[in-house]
Amino acid sequence: MRPFYIEKILYISKIEDMDYLQILKNVLEDKGVNTSNITEETALSDLGLDSLDTVSALMDIEEQLNIEFSTEEFSSAKNVKDVLSLIEKKIK
Repeated sequence: MRPFYIEKILYISKIEDMDYLQILKNVLEDKGVNTSNITEETALSDLGLDSLDTVSALMDIEEQLNIEFSTEEFSSAKNVKDVLSLIEKKIK
């Protein structure tokens, strides 16, 4: 068995190689959103989710990536690019 710190390094390196846009699209698809036309510039308000579904989607991302967003970060995200930036800040 590997020491814990080696497992943590391997876990972090796997996360850094992930496509965050694809992770976001997968979460949104689970919420019933058609993701075929989503780009980084897509406004969260244009996704057809109510505020509860939007928060739920962000919480799903937190869970999948083992990160946590503050309330201020939640409310500051206006488009897909904002969400991706938040993810990258938390991962790096």
